[in-house]
Amino acid sequence: MAELYLRFPTRADGDKVMAYRQSFIDSNDSMDGTSGLADYDNYDDWFVQIELFQKKETVPADRVLSDTFLVVRREDDAIIGMVNNRYELNDYLLAFGGHIGYSVKPSERRKGYASQLLHLALDHYRARGIDRVLLTCDKDNIASAKVIQHNGGQLEDERQENNRITQRYWIAVS
Repeated sequence: MAELYLRFPTRADGDKVMAYRQSFIDSNDSMDGTSGLADYDNYDDWFVQIELFQKKETVPADRVLSDTFLVVRREDDAIIGMVNNRYELNDYLLAFGGHIGYSVKPSERRKGYASQLLHLALDHYRARGIDRVLLTCDKDNIASAKVIQHNGGQLEDERQENNRITQRYWIAVS
């Protein structure tokens, strides 16, 4: 399996990130872990927004401190995924969203990348001294549940919101 690493987006990543976004639009798929990239037609606007979330003093009042990372394949510098690490939980994140959101580019799925990127994301919590991380997935997303379990996730419960059932897993990262 190819080696992956996480890095912060830069202003120079605009074309690659917007191509990543387009791959999800073309697949009619959701862009989890992208800090709302689906809502932005302009990379620079999205980039400014993710920078706000990196500092306590600039995080919008209803949101939490977070970092958005590109998941990059080392051998060709291709963006194969994105991950959003949220270092606090508000009520919604505690019930349904969790600490980490992530996605893998549709053409790069079923290659083991999701497990590897989640492992890399968990390293950032270890470095911050956070010892337990909540991850969630839709009950019918078997692949995501397997990724979470592979990384040590223990199912705590399931929560229902409208017609959706969310499974809540805790991972010990210490």
